[in-house]
Amino acid sequence: MLASLLAVCMSWHGADPTQATRTLDEGMKSRYGEALLREAYLLLNPADISVSELEGAILLAQKSAILEPENAERWYLLLALAGYAGDVLPASTAATTEALTRLSKLRPGDEQIRLRRLLLEVDRRETAEARVAALGKLLSPESVKVIGPAIASRLAYDLALLQSRTDDVEGFAKSINLALSLSPSFPAAADTAAGFISERVEDPIDECELLVNAAMANPIELRNWTRLAALLMQEGAYGSAARVIRFAIPCFPNREDQEGGRNIAAADLALALWGANRAADALQSLRQHESDSAQRQVTLIQAYNPQLTRAECEAVPFPSSQLIATIAAAIEVDSKSPKAGEALARLAKVAKDSADRDAPPNPTEPPKTPEDAAQREMASREAAAQLLDAAVSAALLGAEIAVVEDLLSASGKRVPISDVVRQRFDAWKRLQTGDAAGALASLGDATRDQPSMHFLRAACLEATGDRKAAARAFLDIAQDMRGTMIGILAASRLKAVLGSPLPEKPEVKQLDGIVASIPSTMERYLNGLDVPIRFEVKPLASAVEPFDPIRVELVMTNQTALTLAVTPTGPVENLVLVQPRLSSTTQEGVARLQPQIIPFDRAIQLAPGGSMSMTWDFAWSECGLRVSQQPLEGGLIDARIASNFNIIAGAYTAGPFGVMPTMQSILVQGIRMNDAWWESALRAAGELKSDSDLVQVALLAFAADSKSVTADRKVAATDAVKAAFAKMPPIAQAWLLLVGPRVSPSFAPVLELARATTDSDVRLGYLLGHCVSKEDPQIAAAERSGVESGPLIAQVMRARFERELVRADERMRGQSANARTGAADRLKNMKKLRIEDIDDASAGEQMDKAQPSSGGGQAPTP
Repeated sequence: MLASLLAVCMSWHGADPTQATRTLDEGMKSRYGEALLREAYLLLNPADISVSELEGAILLAQKSAILEPENAERWYLLLALAGYAGDVLPASTAATTEALTRLSKLRPGDEQIRLRRLLLEVDRRETAEARVAALGKLLSPESVKVIGPAIASRLAYDLALLQSRTDDVEGFAKSINLALSLSPSFPAAADTAAGFISERVEDPIDECELLVNAAMANPIELRNWTRLAALLMQEGAYGSAARVIRFAIPCFPNREDQEGGRNIAAADLALALWGANRAADALQSLRQHESDSAQRQVTLIQAYNPQLTRAECEAVPFPSSQLIATIAAAIEVDSKSPKAGEALARLAKVAKDSADRDAPPNPTEPPKTPEDAAQREMASREAAAQLLDAAVSAALLGAEIAVVEDLLSASGKRVPISDVVRQRFDAWKRLQTGDAAGALASLGDATRDQPSMHFLRAACLEATGDRKAAARAFLDIAQDMRGTMIGILAASRLKAVLGSPLPEKPEVKQLDGIVASIPSTMERYLNGLDVPIRFEVKPLASAVEPFDPIRVELVMTNQTALTLAVTPTGPVENLVLVQPRLSSTTQEGVARLQPQIIPFDRAIQLAPGGSMSMTWDFAWSECGLRVSQQPLEGGLIDARIASNFNIIAGAYTAGPFGVMPTMQSILVQGIRMNDAWWESALRAAGELKSDSDLVQVALLAFAADSKSVTADRKVAATDAVKAAFAKMPPIAQAWLLLVGPRVSPSFAPVLELARATTDSDVRLGYLLGHCVSKEDPQIAAAERSGVESGPLIAQVMRARFERELVRADERMRGQSANARTGAADRLKNMKKLRIEDIDDASAGEQMDKAQPSSGGGQAPTP
């Protein structure tokens, strides 16, 4: 079926006319540059990349850019590779400077490039004082008009950081204020300003305004929402707090280690709803949270154990949260619900189950080491503290004496309970049995810094009839602990004693007004109900010829009414993840290639309706290597591409404000090796005048290695390729070496000619494409060449072979059975790898199906 599809498509699409009419000089420079970029990215592929390989990747990208100096995309990629190295390598600094200089002329409107150039100029100053002075000049009113407010705000922020390091607090505050006034949507400045004010000014209104601004500048940043919610809870603005917490919950990373944070957020939401006199809504929110948590557990179990059915995963017991059970019991008791007793019993059971889970394994066995003994003691103390907390909560909520005694006993078995604690629980038991006066006498003078004892004392005062003293005690707790469970309980008891609720703080209405300024669409954006960012992947051609670029245009558009920063640290990440898939007639199934992270940093912010775009070429990746090694057959390329991506269990999803668009497949056309093609290809190899002739020579090299070709034609192709190679310019020779067949007997005559040359580009092409042994004399020849790139490429090859030896040893020992070592190793084991890829694809598809929807929460980060 696929073979028929390829044949039909090849009849529909002809060659790109711009490629067909290029001269040999134009074609070889462009193609060699493309091949160098591919090699640069492949050098960065291993996880344990060496310094020489990183420097080699920068060198190759720089050579590629110089070959086509008007091609901005190549300079962008050089800039990205140099940025990957930071300022560790001198080569990366020089490459960054050159790329910025070129791009400032090719893309004068790119604010990111202008900003980086200005910062580079500032960084050249050797002292902090000189840098402060340089930034001060750039931030003059006249300069700001020229460079624009967005760039100026970033410069002001950098100035503030410098002033902070020099202890210039006044200057820091002034610069941060300037950065924020120039660009209120600059997240780093908004976040820093909010932190600075909260540490120095105890004004909840000002702090709330700054926190709202920081949250709006980066809506997917969890910390800003939680800080804002904490402030609102502390001030008693419960309705606004509930709204803000609903914004925060979808921002939690979708990882199992975030479950504790989600429990806290769910508990806070329930407390806010309860404090706003919405007890039924609070209980419903807790039930929904536990249901969602259970489903996340099922999904996670299935992701790691795809052999299990959904029903088997759902049968695994769900570990309920003690915090959630405590809040639920408090609301049930305060609401005088008939389910209050059941809720208190559940609280006790959840606490004991949680303590048992956290208990050290095999507690009866003596510890093996001092570290083991210390870990066991810590686990016992933590479990005892959890049980004691549950006992206190159950007591304050009026649980049965037997329930509280059971929790105390379980805690005492792990860590002995102190006499003071027992005395307080004895006082509580007296209150429960009707001896309020005796209980009050046993408590002594409980202070306001002991909220639970102060609450118990207030209950004793109420029971003895001293309503005034009880009301004063409950008022103290309600004011001191506003926004907490015991504070809301105290406010409820105060209302029962006085017959009227605790009056709101005068600031609450102002706080509510500030929070109301957050647009109603924000919750829909964060929950994935509306799409804030449109991300499109558009192939520039539906079909391409062998060895031609395989380009797609990436376009990201802001669909909100907000200005969204493209880091730092904004809601739009400047990286996207690409996972290509390759299908062809020579392999079974679909090769699901390794994901690749690529830079997408064409702007520092996106205004409402604004967009940024870039071009990506699949030929620059492993996908390009695979396709170039089967040019006669061609193939179909598609890809999954995600912005704001996150990874869990080996698969990735788009997180908040992220998108995973579909992409139209691209056909890389194969060759129909009929008589007409053979005649045309052999004639092109003999003439070698145009770019298309160069491509025909490369195709003949693969035809000479094809099993379907007769012996006579193999000989003719081999001779024609050898003769054409001998008269090619060095750059064309280097390109043919990089794209030609690997480990092929028919290509051996070309390799013999390549070994005999001294041209640095030809030697580079040979080493990167065909050197299979660390003993190859060409490595030593490169070191002695006297050309700057020679020793570096030799080091790259040595690093590659050293890593392959390590990987081979790991495979032999069974430590890393499927360890991959780079492009050369993959090609030599292509048949084996194809089988692995099919297995990987199958496992990947199962994993993808097991992923939760990204609409309700953020997927995990890498």
